[in-house]
Amino acid sequence: MTAFGFRHKSVGLLCLSFLCKAVFSLDCFVCSSDDSFEECDKARTKEICQPRTTCGKLSFQLSDNHRYRRGCLSVIYCTDPSRYCQNIVDASECVTACCSKHLCNAAPAQEMSRDGFLWWSLMVTSMGLINIC
Repeated sequence: MTAFGFRHKSVGLLCLSFLCKAVFSLDCFVCSSDDSFEECDKARTKEICQPRTTCGKLSFQLSDNHRYRRGCLSVIYCTDPSRYCQNIVDASECVTACCSKHLCNAAPAQEMSRDGFLWWSLMVTSMGLINIC
């Protein structure tokens, strides 16, 4: 193999790496509140999600308080919200909503659930497409 051929493949892999990041990365809002989603939004920032995560919002009961969160969520929590509660001692009543557009987790839950992300994420994960990135 010539040096030129090797360089050509390296450039191709580098480009593929950037393409994957561009295609599979989402910008999501991130915040947390013990009062409401409205209070959460007052301090929200933006975050770039990692592979196998998506934008989401969730709420859960913890002791006498309800907690509200926006951010990047594992696809697993989109399909089975109770798994999120299993990771937090004494948490219950987990509700999640996931979406696949940039900054979509500012939307009300009913708009997020119409996004169609859940089907797409399950298909991509089962096919192993996300693993290439």
